[in-house]
Amino acid sequence: MYEDEHEFASPTGLAPEELAATLRLAVSERGGGHQAAVDLLARCGGWLPVLDAAGFVAVGPPSGRDPERRPRAVVRWADAVAALEHGGALNAGWDRHRPALDDRVLRIAASLADGPAVDLGALLIDLDRERTRFVLSAVEASTQAHVVVYERRLPDGRDSGWSGVLSAPPIVPWPEVEPDPEWEQPELALWPERVAEEEAVAWAAANPAPAVGLPLTAPVADLLSRLRAPGAMRGKGLGTWSTTPISVELRARTPAEVEAWLGGPLPELPPLVAVGQRCWCFSRGEEGDEGFEVVLCWVPSGTSVHEVVLPRSAERDATVLRVWARSEPSGAPEDRTSLMDPAGGYTTVRVRGRRVGVQRWGHAESGLGWIRRGGADHQFLRLHVPRLPSQAVELLLQGENLV
Repeated sequence: MYEDEHEFASPTGLAPEELAATLRLAVSERGGGHQAAVDLLARCGGWLPVLDAAGFVAVGPPSGRDPERRPRAVVRWADAVAALEHGGALNAGWDRHRPALDDRVLRIAASLADGPAVDLGALLIDLDRERTRFVLSAVEASTQAHVVVYERRLPDGRDSGWSGVLSAPPIVPWPEVEPDPEWEQPELALWPERVAEEEAVAWAAANPAPAVGLPLTAPVADLLSRLRAPGAMRGKGLGTWSTTPISVELRARTPAEVEAWLGGPLPELPPLVAVGQRCWCFSRGEEGDEGFEVVLCWVPSGTSVHEVVLPRSAERDATVLRVWARSEPSGAPEDRTSLMDPAGGYTTVRVRGRRVGVQRWGHAESGLGWIRRGGADHQFLRLHVPRLPSQAVELLLQGENLV
């Protein structure tokens, strides 16, 4: 059950092939019986559009936490099976003009997808040959028959103590069926959210590193809202964090010391000060060392320095700015956009004429990076903000002495 399920479209109004494709995407992570149930009804029985029209299918937009941006969907299997009973919305008896709508196929599909249990023997006893082929394929698809585990052997034939996994071909492949001419489409319409996403990417390609100001324009805000957090299986990248308190690995600095090194006034973030946060100044190493950097950390008043962990302190609502210097300006943000980067969605904007890289680091965390001239060296700045990308950019735009 999704919290916003009441806002899903039901009936969806999708054509049968598009409805089947949408449901396959929606249940792709759940796998097993759920995918087999959708495939069974999509390939055999003609039930999907009937369930949709009767209001037993609901489709909603992707979750903001899903890096794959898959649509969400709900099939009310138990309600659909109940509607097959006498007097129910789906009980039309056996119609010789629509023999494809076989109640048994729907009951079996529902049982595969965690719906009501069935008396399998009673359902299968007089199932015809064609439907039996599809049911057998659905049962296999809901199992682990495609996985073969084997014992790995050492070169001399001894057991290594390790096992391996192979992907095996299906025992009963899905029968090949020609699509019903009534539902053939020259091109499958994309999910509306995917269309909007493609339009945002096309706009970014035509407008690389757009200049931004307050308020953010609709195209910029839309693009920033689509940056995806790094996936657990997409490499560690910026998703790997220190767990050492800053009081252990950093040295406290006075504002005057930091201003002297920066060559100007201390960076400020008035919105954070307005809500009761204060700025601490630290450094790693000693000035003149190759690894010297200045760290500014905005945390709620009353927070102990011993409780803050860098670089991420979402539980303490910490905003962290790191500044270090190099003689060469390598590593400047590139004018590119990638909604799905191994370390998080990435794009570039211009703030007061300076290129700023924007990256989504987590569900509600963002990183901003840019370069500015500081004395004889170039200063590299990286701002970690426990907010979504659009909010992080708005915070930067309200800051002083940053860019």
